[in-house]
Amino acid sequence: MSFAVVLQPFAELGTCLMSAAPAACAPAAAAPPVVASGILAFGIGVLCYVLSCLTGNDSWVDRLWSIVPPAHMWFYVWYTKTPLFTSTASGTVLPTAYGGYALVATVWGIRLTFNFWRRGGYQPGGEDYRWEHVRSWPVWKNRVLWHLFSFGFISVFQQWLLWAITLPVLSREPRKVAAPVDLGIMVATLTFILIETIADQQQWNFQNEKRDNKPRRAELADDYKRGFLTHGLFARSRHPNVWAEQQIWTTIYAASMITYGPANWFGLGCLALVLLTVRSCALTEQLSAAKYPAYRAYARAVPMLVPATRSTTEPLKASFAKLETKSK
Repeated sequence: MSFAVVLQPFAELGTCLMSAAPAACAPAAAAPPVVASGILAFGIGVLCYVLSCLTGNDSWVDRLWSIVPPAHMWFYVWYTKTPLFTSTASGTVLPTAYGGYALVATVWGIRLTFNFWRRGGYQPGGEDYRWEHVRSWPVWKNRVLWHLFSFGFISVFQQWLLWAITLPVLSREPRKVAAPVDLGIMVATLTFILIETIADQQQWNFQNEKRDNKPRRAELADDYKRGFLTHGLFARSRHPNVWAEQQIWTTIYAASMITYGPANWFGLGCLALVLLTVRSCALTEQLSAAKYPAYRAYARAVPMLVPATRSTTEPLKASFAKLETKSK
């Protein structure tokens, strides 16, 4: 397969968009969608690296994190000429597998983009505070090593990850109605999106209250003093939003199990996401423990990711009481 064959659909799209009927644009897909979308992902990674070099800001992938996966999903829909909805033999209109997953990914993307925006992620110069800490590591005093890391990991690898977590959708047949198991996966994914939404909102409310931008709640008085939230979903998990995010893409991966069984190569992206988010949480925990003296006591009583099945109220009280005794 030549590179020209892979680029053919993109050239056709450009020509069509400049025509009198751009709405009818659809490719004569010459290369498999996994190849074409993979090249697209690499191109986005290179773009992120160039922008980071020009601006000195390493959060370009962060800005695109909630946008790229839905874009890949819609690319699959367009590239394979799959309608969003189709009719069953009985005349019932249901989403196609590709269309349904694209719609679910869009819900995920809109919500996460909004959350990133309201936290100032799209402000000029806005950057994840953890990148400053990472850049301070002695190994990056060698600028060649830093640029290799910036290009290979921050830009290209993370764009590969955002592409790879969407690939399980390609295990389903295009242009065909979503099977009942697909619909079940979509509902489960939306459930985890709801959990992530609740967790992010609880954290947002707390941080605003802590900064005195909103009235404070009496039941959170101790949390305001400590500096971090230990109530709501955060009484069950220290990072319930991250846990829910992992479950969203693990559930999407389940789509590939329908065809290929529980262990297949479509799971590489999901596995990489889980490993990356675990490492990211560990770094966040390190910084939080340095900033908040009581955070280690919280960590001893509440799991980092997988939510506790039992109430942590008493363990939390005991852990904080032990800390107070030591500090006296």
